[in-house]
Amino acid sequence: WHHTHTFEERSGGTLMRDVVRYALPLWPFGELAGPLVRRDLAAIFDFRRDAVARALARVPNTPDRGAS
Repeated sequence: WHHTHTFEERSGGTLMRDVVRYALPLWPFGELAGPLVRRDLAAIFDFRRDAVARALARVPNTPDRGAS
């Protein structure tokens, strides 16, 4: 499991990207769980995306704070 965050300046804002690399144990049997793991990871990061969007929506876009 390796998880990185990157931030990239974009016109009018910032792109925040999460990259997750993982390997399931007990190959080839662990691969049977692959679809379940991918579904759960997608749900986790969908939740995080929405939480970040809600948090940033409360931050005013002012020159001293930068774009939200």
